[in-house]
Amino acid sequence: YASADGFERPTDIRYYQYRLSADDRLRVTVYGPDCRPREQSDYRFSGSRMELLAHQFFRRGDTLRTEVAAPVVLDWAGDSTFLRTTFAYDEGNTVTHESHQTAVYDTTVAGRNARVFQRDWRERYASEAATEERIDSSTRLETYAMGLGLYAAEYRASTGRSRLELTEQMPYDRFAALAGKVPALVGHIDPRKTLDRSGDFALCASATGDYPYFMGRAETYYRGGKRALRDTVVARLDTTLLARESGYLTFRFMINCRGEPGRFVTDQADLDFGLKTFSEATVRHLYDIVRSLPGWEPATPRDQPRDTYTYLTFKLKDGALVDLLP
Repeated sequence: YASADGFERPTDIRYYQYRLSADDRLRVTVYGPDCRPREQSDYRFSGSRMELLAHQFFRRGDTLRTEVAAPVVLDWAGDSTFLRTTFAYDEGNTVTHESHQTAVYDTTVAGRNARVFQRDWRERYASEAATEERIDSSTRLETYAMGLGLYAAEYRASTGRSRLELTEQMPYDRFAALAGKVPALVGHIDPRKTLDRSGDFALCASATGDYPYFMGRAETYYRGGKRALRDTVVARLDTTLLARESGYLTFRFMINCRGEPGRFVTDQADLDFGLKTFSEATVRHLYDIVRSLPGWEPATPRDQPRDTYTYLTFKLKDGALVDLLP
């Protein structure tokens, strides 16, 4: 994703599992970077049309099922289509997705025949607590390649653009082996091994209830966006304490449901991503800056503030800050 102002550029990893049955039914399961399922869709092919039969989200042990009012997702013949789905979460909150296929044309990718579908997409968010609906609109370009399925996609909105790219195919048994090596929670921070051991930092839930930072619309963020975050960091930076260091110094930490940071650990690497140890003065100076940042907002999946994991990476070259990630 790249925001319109160029300051927000996060990257996510997803795994798509395709299972095609003999009766032209297709099940697509989407897994997150933790190799755990996020959502699942069941489709059927009727003539030239791809229709949605069922869709569900998986959220921390809960399943949110979608109501399908109009099922046509794509039409390979190029005719106009209409998809409309609604799902409810918590009490009185709904999200309605509507899309219209407006164009389709042939192309080739990776030496294969492919088609590009253009869709106008709209999401409406309604809540009993809000006086007005929120409506988000975007244009979606999706490329499907023979034998590969969804090969690439681009989503364009006024706030920025997202691009999805196929980087690798693997059989399911290889994915299952990969998933078996992922810890119970990606990025879990052991409180006994943190930089801050004062005990003043308190979570709002148990460790098993923590969320990662990547929660879509509900993700952890800094008030004012990356521009405000960088301006605040630069204003507090003392380059004499960076000791002409070069490399990537990452602080992983938690934001509790009140927006307070804590449980800091570091990952350190040189500019070629080899192991490196930064000077104690550099680590301490940057740690003091990060732990005192005042503008964190916690993730709010399903409109409830949660304890979340996040990170901040300083890219240094010869004692100068050249980038702040993500």
